[in-house]
Amino acid sequence: MAHFGVYLTNQNNKSIEIPVSPNEIMLSLARLSDTVEIINIGEVNRAKGKGLLEITISSSFPIDRDNTHYTTASTILGGASFYLDFIKNWFESKKFGMLTVSTTGINIRMTVDKFEYGFKNGNMDEYVYTLVLKEWRALALRVKNLPIPPPPKPKPAPAGKIGIGSAVIVNGQLFRDSYGTGGGLTELNATRKVNFLALGRAKPYHVTDMSGGWRGWVSAESVRLA
Repeated sequence: MAHFGVYLTNQNNKSIEIPVSPNEIMLSLARLSDTVEIINIGEVNRAKGKGLLEITISSSFPIDRDNTHYTTASTILGGASFYLDFIKNWFESKKFGMLTVSTTGINIRMTVDKFEYGFKNGNMDEYVYTLVLKEWRALALRVKNLPIPPPPKPKPAPAGKIGIGSAVIVNGQLFRDSYGTGGGLTELNATRKVNFLALGRAKPYHVTDMSGGWRGWVSAESVRLA
């Protein structure tokens, strides 16, 4: 005959078999639902997803393991305090472990939801306890591949001010960079368009021809709005 045992595995993957098998193990399965009131019909129940499985185990931990003859576990690992500490530490971790009941299909990841223990009927030779375990489910987050938004368009210059996109008249020398190095050709009453700004530098405006062909950097004194 196969051995019937109830095994607990904690957050550190350490397993024990409880010393005294319970008379019963109660599984509670519920469905999430709510009710709404509909005119001319009354209350209507709206069934939703499956709730978390809950299991209640009630048994005892003998204090004197060597002189107790009603234990059922294949191996007794310690006295009552050992098993109490095992469950309390698992409870404090807030992490999931495992409940396994041999000869059954019960093998479920669970957390300790509630643990009650103490003495009853004046019997100081054992702790009686009720252990409530609740099913643990991993939270799977779905990440959508959202399209990458296009870069924002340059804001147009305020009325009366030169900015990116402004049409300007250029009268002055062109330079290679906004610091004024690499002086080149000189523009005379040339209609150009501003495509870069470097405000605060010696040559703050970069201009192109009206078709977008690059010309160069010019000073602020060299440009006026067209």
